[in-house]
Amino acid sequence: MTTYEMHIPGEVCNYIIKTLRITPKEIVFTKLCEFILEQASKQLDPQRKGIAIVVAQCMPPSHGKVRTLRETIGLGTAPWGHDSGQSFRLLGIESLAGSAVAEGGLKSNRNLTDTSSRQAGYRDRWEMSAAATPIMRAGEIAGVLLASSTQPDYFTEPLNDLLEQYAGWLALLYENKDFYPAQDIALNALPSYDKQRMLLANFSQRVAGIMTGQAQDGHPITVDQAEYIVWQQIEAELLSSITS
Repeated sequence: MTTYEMHIPGEVCNYIIKTLRITPKEIVFTKLCEFILEQASKQLDPQRKGIAIVVAQCMPPSHGKVRTLRETIGLGTAPWGHDSGQSFRLLGIESLAGSAVAEGGLKSNRNLTDTSSRQAGYRDRWEMSAAATPIMRAGEIAGVLLASSTQPDYFTEPLNDLLEQYAGWLALLYENKDFYPAQDIALNALPSYDKQRMLLANFSQRVAGIMTGQAQDGHPITVDQAEYIVWQQIEAELLSSITS
């Protein structure tokens, strides 16, 4: 029977604290987020049976409310590969991550192949079970930490507790403006990734087009800023397709 360390090692916590103190603001988020996900992967799946861990952040409010979550960074072990973010997407209330946000606490689905289950979430490729917990601070939510396993019934209570601990450390990386009170969040249902894929297929071209247009207008922007605009456009198009 596999045993797991039930707490994040002290040296990991010390590294996070030290890095927060000395690392420039513009790079500290990416540096520490990748580090935290790597450590979580090792601890949640020490036998490397197959795990993917993804952070999804609240999109800015649309019509006064946060309507979707956007996957922003992730990693995985085989069969996902190191970068599980090769197919980032938007998530809504239909997802396990969305359910965790809506209820303000950890949600898990121990067998995603059970179509008769009333548990939240849907199965992606290779995924047999999953757990998601909000990234919270002072009762407000910035996003979700989502973990998926190739094994059914994988996320036991101790592993769920570990996931919550790592989400707590991730919460330190976000700025105050990234957090939203529950009353400002009303997630919509979104189409599946297969249906989102058409909008995401030309993502890079859309980003390049916006950057070119802004430069021609004399207001050049960065790649990150252009990507942010495209995600807002995609969100609007998806929400419109639901209501039309």
